[in-house]
Amino acid sequence: MALVVIMILLTAVSGKAQDRESSYIGLNLSLFNSTIMDSFTRHINGILNERSTFEDDYKGQSGGIYFGYKLIDTKSAFIHLQAHVNLYHKEFSTETPNSTLTRKLSYSFGIDLQPGFYVGSGFLCYFNFSAEAGKFKFSKTGTSTTYDMEPPVLGYGLGAGIGYQVSSSVCLKLQYQYNQYRTTEIASTLVGIDTTIDYAELSPRYDIFMLALQYNFR
Repeated sequence: MALVVIMILLTAVSGKAQDRESSYIGLNLSLFNSTIMDSFTRHINGILNERSTFEDDYKGQSGGIYFGYKLIDTKSAFIHLQAHVNLYHKEFSTETPNSTLTRKLSYSFGIDLQPGFYVGSGFLCYFNFSAEAGKFKFSKTGTSTTYDMEPPVLGYGLGAGIGYQVSSSVCLKLQYQYNQYRTTEIASTLVGIDTTIDYAELSPRYDIFMLALQYNFR
């Protein structure tokens, strides 16, 4: 990341500054594929009884809004800083012999750094580096141990995109984004004749394909 930003910064500094709008707003629609790595262990009376790892996969749609500022913008290169909020529509639910598992990302927000190049004829290409935070829902219901949590989870994102400047005010963008969130650890206990403690470690990641319409303020 540092090398890319330094190269674009040097190109931008050496270029002639353009009279471009300094801020912008955009709307996006996305298709995403989510994979949540689920590592499960069960202890009965303090003794390891079961261990398993599986992946929860599901697809869905999301939409969002972003607002950005052009830190550096010349005739050949740029570095933009933006903030975004995305809403996600879809949840994953699966049945096990004794329980139902539900996983969902309700919304995410973060900060993006976008260094890129103008490649001529109105086209541009860029990289996207993000600091992310997502509001998840993790739940487990049934006759065994249960839990219901909605934790905020931090993460990061890496992406790249292309754009086309339709006019001085309107830009269309197509972007791929990979988001990885930190592992969430959940412990749930069932006390009866035996004491059962289940541990779940959930590691979400998202592949996102995004179409955006951006308006540059004058």
